[in-house]
Amino acid sequence: MRTLPVGQALVRAGVITLEQAADAAAAQRAVGGQIGQHLILAGAVTRRDMYAALATQWRAPIIDLLADPPDPALVTGEPHEVVARGWVLCSLEDDVAVVATSVPPTGERLLNMRQATGATTIVLRTATDWDVFQCVADVRRRQLLDAPEPPVDLVGAPRPSGADRLVRRLVVPALLVVVVATGLVRAPWWTLAGLLVVVEVLLVAGTLLRLALGWRAARARASRATGDDGATRRRRDGDLPVYSVLVPCRAATAGLLTLVDDLDAQDYPLSKLEVLLLVAEDAPDVLAALKSSRPPAYMTILRVPAGPASSDAFACNYGLAFARGAFVVAYRSGDSPDGGQLAAAVDAFMTSRRRGGPGESRDRVACVQTTTVHDAPTTLAGRVSALERAAWFGDVLPTADAWGIPTPLGRSSEHFDTHELRAVGAWDPDDRSAGADLATRLRAARRRVATIPSTTTTRPPADLSEWADERTRWITGCLLTTWAGLRGSGDARRVPAGLAGLAGSAMLVTSPLGFTALPLALTSVALLALLDRSPGLAAVSYTLLTLSPKSRD
Repeated sequence: MRTLPVGQALVRAGVITLEQAADAAAAQRAVGGQIGQHLILAGAVTRRDMYAALATQWRAPIIDLLADPPDPALVTGEPHEVVARGWVLCSLEDDVAVVATSVPPTGERLLNMRQATGATTIVLRTATDWDVFQCVADVRRRQLLDAPEPPVDLVGAPRPSGADRLVRRLVVPALLVVVVATGLVRAPWWTLAGLLVVVEVLLVAGTLLRLALGWRAARARASRATGDDGATRRRRDGDLPVYSVLVPCRAATAGLLTLVDDLDAQDYPLSKLEVLLLVAEDAPDVLAALKSSRPPAYMTILRVPAGPASSDAFACNYGLAFARGAFVVAYRSGDSPDGGQLAAAVDAFMTSRRRGGPGESRDRVACVQTTTVHDAPTTLAGRVSALERAAWFGDVLPTADAWGIPTPLGRSSEHFDTHELRAVGAWDPDDRSAGADLATRLRAARRRVATIPSTTTTRPPADLSEWADERTRWITGCLLTTWAGLRGSGDARRVPAGLAGLAGSAMLVTSPLGFTALPLALTSVALLALLDRSPGLAAVSYTLLTLSPKSRD
């Protein structure tokens, strides 16, 4: 079948003018993408009018896939692959396949349809790209709802059960608790003294290690700042990939609408941007609010079925199954990324691939972290959290990146290579430790987590309770990430071997312990003063503690 280019077909049908077609063609040459998408984004034509004209040119009557859905058994394959190819099989009978397509039915595409369906005769119908997406989403949702036990893991990578992980993680802490409790009963003085010595060593060692390793972080930051300008040239050429953005929408807040506006202002071609607004099926008020806000054409509302873990991680895993982008990032309501963040992340990924050489994937960057800061914190909890984030993102993460030490990942503003994220099993809905599980899986696969000097502004903790919950997840994540990294051996080792790996891991552990060890040390000092007949040792220990660099930070 001979088909005209989309622009020419729409001009011939009288839907757009020659000037509008020329403008869309110029935008396509500049940044890539499909010309029909440029026309829709420019407001030259509506999606429904464009496909109605194309249906006439393609000689394929238009079909409403939502009113007349196909047999779910015929819609097979991964959702993102089906959406990317642009067509779905509606019916198959007597060697005749009825196919609804949103892309031009070229000779090559018709051949692919025959090979995929096994039919010799293809009867074409025209459907909008939005209808194809929603049809695939509806089939996927029904498959999950009809399953006897809907899976938490939606991307197919095997992982141990949450109970198994919990048991393994509690073994060492339980043994430590038993040892300390036994010591307090049998020899309380020596036990408290030993705890005090351990805490003091951790506090001082953490400070010294961060000072000793800081020069490496400074070199890493300087290297990023003086990187080559190939990324800039690539952006000018429009050679940017499709980027998927996942936004779990729990409530119709002002922060969510602000995030939508910030994404619309990104320094990234809108024709290469795919934003999936993930709305739970049991949140009709959020769905209604988003529809009334009339999001741009490149944003799609995706309803997420109620699962065994109704969390942001579950919603992001569901959205990841539909993401077509080469890279993907998840933002939460209230996040405000700076305008060049997506392009900066692409530069980091591409630079890593060029340095690794063709076909080399060992230690390739699979995740890029950005700096998250709080928007004008006014409460005590917000100010404390802002100081902690400044130290974490300004010191700990660059140093860990320079030494190749895995660090916990958060739930938002982390950019991933989509293929690599799917390969390691994506987000874990059962993980309550600031992304420690995902970080260790990435490192076990010999993938790096890099940092870039880009900022995402987020909402500060409202009160001390919210701050304490955030801190608990962060501290747990640091400890579990390091423990999981050190227990491996050989190729399974998650952190570098030798002195560098040991020093970096110690730095990662002592960073959160610095916030928890001081109260423990002071308590030990007080109890030693009560139990020791000669409290001089307690006074000396207290003096050493107060003079340690960590206590003055």
